[in-house]
Amino acid sequence: EEIDKATKTVMGEARGLDGISMLSAISQRGTKIHEFMAYVLTSLRERNNSSKSALRIIIHLDSYKHWFDNSKIDDDSKRPDFLLLSVEDTDNDKLKLKAEILECKIARSSNSSQHIDKGVTQAEHGIEQLQRLFDPESKSIERRYWYAQLYRALVFAQVTFADNTNAFFDLSGKLREILDGN
Repeated sequence: EEIDKATKTVMGEARGLDGISMLSAISQRGTKIHEFMAYVLTSLRERNNSSKSALRIIIHLDSYKHWFDNSKIDDDSKRPDFLLLSVEDTDNDKLKLKAEILECKIARSSNSSQHIDKGVTQAEHGIEQLQRLFDPESKSIERRYWYAQLYRALVFAQVTFADNTNAFFDLSGKLREILDGN
């Protein structure tokens, strides 16, 4: 009964996630099932977190590997799992984003300390790399490209209010300002 309940919960949550994760998990080779379960568990965890944010999304960084192509560390195993972005309410015209790096490990308790250490390293690397890409003070010629990438990630998210409200129009206007680095 517990397995059936867990299966229903996982499959129910998976319907709202990036479909490629589920397809990868079906493979009997490798540990893609762990990545899929990490995605499901992270999604469930965030769903239970109360937030007043108009927009709150989990970006599966495996779908944004190119964000780490110019990283100082050329190793996929150093990339964190997720980026959680939330739009914070402000009274001015600028959009305020809160960004959190999430790394999920599934391991036996006997070797959990090495997984925790690896997870911390991945999170630190993710913070360093994403700060470099999305630095508002950047003078890089690629700056506009990276802001377009951020905009794309945000606009493909599910918005938590109707698209005919003033709040929606306000948020969508502020989102477009990302393209100019605001």
